[in-house]
Amino acid sequence: MSSDVVRSAGPKCDVEVFFRPYIVERLMPAVYRRVGVPEGLNAGALIEVVRSRSSSLNRRMCLVLGPEDCWYMEPEGSIQWSDDPPRGGLVIEP
Repeated sequence: MSSDVVRSAGPKCDVEVFFRPYIVERLMPAVYRRVGVPEGLNAGALIEVVRSRSSSLNRRMCLVLGPEDCWYMEPEGSIQWSDDPPRGGLVIEP
């Protein structure tokens, strides 16, 4: 199963839902921008791209790979996996 396909299975459900990874860029407290990611990169390469961008822009970012799979990155280089992607706040469209 690729990183952009999420399979939901239950007693009465077997559905594939396509999920496209994205980046959440924190502009200021409770204000975020959702940004697409480059296509054709694996999860490890995406993490490095977002880590570099977070550092160069001096902003907190989160790479969301799935509904319960994300990586939070701080500008100083720290990184933390979570099963709780960002939600809420004001989302600014690019």
